[in-house]
Amino acid sequence: MASTWTSTAHASTWRNRAIPDGPALLFLPGGFDQIETWNLLTPGLAATHRLIGIDSRGHGRSTLGPQPLSYRRLEEDVKAVVRHLGLTHYGVIGHSDGGIVALRLAADPTNPVTHIIPIGAQWELPPDDPAREELAQATPTSGGSSSREPARPMAWAPTRR
Repeated sequence: MASTWTSTAHASTWRNRAIPDGPALLFLPGGFDQIETWNLLTPGLAATHRLIGIDSRGHGRSTLGPQPLSYRRLEEDVKAVVRHLGLTHYGVIGHSDGGIVALRLAADPTNPVTHIIPIGAQWELPPDDPAREELAQATPTSGGSSSREPARPMAWAPTRR
């Protein structure tokens, strides 16, 4: 499998070049992990997708950088990589912290995210967050009015306006 490493915005990216024009799929590992975590999944997906793995700040081949570590910073790093690679649409598979970053990316309607698969991720929006409206359309609820309504696991394809 041909691949290359590049470094952008304090994040290292691994790109599979088997399907350079295939749909882009980003892999975001969890905290204290690195993109090699996904190695068992990549052979099957490489035949149909352009695979892009991103090591978070201070993980794998990425440097920590001078800015404080936060989910917003990790989200901005992914956006910088997406811009650098010129991606017009992409899906995201994220585990734990990577899943939280995937949720944050999908909640921003300006991002060209087509779908996300968050694994082991929990993220709670403030009650007045504008993303709640969009998420309410995609997430099945119990019919209650609490801010912590249960949802079944699912891959989410956000609606773009």
